[in-house]
Amino acid sequence: MTLSPKDGEMVILDRTRGLVHQLNGIASFIWERCNGQCTPSEIAAQLCQIFEVNEQDASRDVVAAIEQLQKLSL
Repeated sequence: MTLSPKDGEMVILDRTRGLVHQLNGIASFIWERCNGQCTPSEIAAQLCQIFEVNEQDASRDVVAAIEQLQKLSL
């Protein structure tokens, strides 16, 4: 896979499947923190601080993004 950051967005090239995935700023933020060092709750707390969203929306977004990334085998 190849990653390319651009204006807070990220493009992920899945060479195995020949697919390109474009992540918006929030999805890119979540992707970068899915490194085994942060829990989903910690990522949501960071989202609250940086993107000025409430805790409930941040938690929902983190869970949805992680589920989508898993579904895409990313």
